[in-house]
Amino acid sequence: MARLQAVRHLASVLVCAIALLPSPGRAQEQLLAQYRADLGTDDYYTSDGVRHDTLAALLAQDRENYHIHGVQHGHDSHDPIFASADMRRQINLATVDVSSYHAPYASNLLTCQSGCGTFLFVKVFGTGDTITRINIDVPE
Repeated sequence: MARLQAVRHLASVLVCAIALLPSPGRAQEQLLAQYRADLGTDDYYTSDGVRHDTLAALLAQDRENYHIHGVQHGHDSHDPIFASADMRRQINLATVDVSSYHAPYASNLLTCQSGCGTFLFVKVFGTGDTITRINIDVPE
């Protein structure tokens, strides 16, 4: 009887351990790119002159300007994924994470008319060629 209970216990432990393993059909989120974004005046507006109202839209315009129009600002750095129009489109669909400490800075970027801080560290996470989230950090 004790042996049967021990075997059942071992079987339940193994089932739990297997359930915790990553599923081969489910890709693990990974860092797809990281870069510095230096938001210039031209990054704040669409090609039609309409001011962007989300941080994601600012980032997408910055990357379009960098890769397509050759507009680079002092601290802009290269990224390996946003030369693709499909990847740039995903910026607006991704969750943009900003720490609560830096949230006022990020909010100010959307409303400031001039003299805003513009330098951001950007990390892009996803699976394969699908962006799941973007993390924004501000240099101290």
